[in-house]
Amino acid sequence: MEAVKSDNVANISEGVLISVSELSRELEVTRETVNKRLREYDIQPAGTRKGYPAYRLRDAVRACVSEIAEKSEVVPPELLPPRARKDFYMSEDFRIKTEAAKKNLVSVEDARNEMAALIKPFVHTLDIIPDILERDCALPMTAVQVVIDRLDAVRDQLVDGLTKDDSSLNAPVENELFPI
Repeated sequence: MEAVKSDNVANISEGVLISVSELSRELEVTRETVNKRLREYDIQPAGTRKGYPAYRLRDAVRACVSEIAEKSEVVPPELLPPRARKDFYMSEDFRIKTEAAKKNLVSVEDARNEMAALIKPFVHTLDIIPDILERDCALPMTAVQVVIDRLDAVRDQLVDGLTKDDSSLNAPVENELFPI
């Protein structure tokens, strides 16, 4: 079978060639900007198209995009133009819905219910430890009272940890009750 050659089909082994005008259209920048970046990165034409210099797509895109990537910064959505801000929030909304559908996100209510289910047995154990120590271990009431005081402090610390805002989650935890 004979290969069909056309001006619209690129020979992959030679690389894809693109003109400055085509590249500026695709990257939505001016031709002057494309020319400037090609000169800065010393990208030489690899051929011609319609009588104009043509560059290997791979080299030209790297030159044009690398400067953008080097200068790019994370911009808070509030500083974006209205259309870009709307696009950002719409994409975030879609991302969150997708993550929730994949079960990678849970609602606050579900998280609270799970946390409560995990903590209930622990709190119940804290409540019965003094009784066990007094009844089964025959500890004197003064020793049991020390345990009760320590367990109350642990319970208070647990409640404080659960009711703090999210910013405190990244803070180091200091255990004053049971130093290590």
